[in-house]
Amino acid sequence: MRDIIRLSEAASLGLHALVLLAKPGTGRLTVKEMAEQMGASPAHLSKVVQQLSRLGFVRSKSGPGGGVELQRPPGEISLLQVYEALEGPYRVGGCPLGREVCPFRGCIFGGLFSRVQEQVTDFLEHTTLGDFWGDEKGDM
Repeated sequence: MRDIIRLSEAASLGLHALVLLAKPGTGRLTVKEMAEQMGASPAHLSKVVQQLSRLGFVRSKSGPGGGVELQRPPGEISLLQVYEALEGPYRVGGCPLGREVCPFRGCIFGGLFSRVQEQVTDFLEHTTLGDFWGDEKGDM
């Protein structure tokens, strides 16, 4: 079955990096520090961070005390904004089996996948980076 949400490794790295940067009191982190915390490749994360910088989500400072920090307050950045900046528009709908023509009168799943996709869209649209650390445990 087709994925309800497609998330590339780059988008996953980008979202996780921004959530790390959104943690209260974090300030700047180096790509190396983020990669260690995420268990990610520093080289791949560096490319994603460069893209996030071009897109206006982060700014970087080089030299001693340098690193990467959010460019806007965490509460102003939704997960959907980040997802769409890295992946393109999030599309809801379509056949979960990827068929162009349905051999049945209606979807055998009865609209289940459409409802789930709408819930995912709503979650991404209404959840900000700031929401993640709201209770300091990371539970949402």
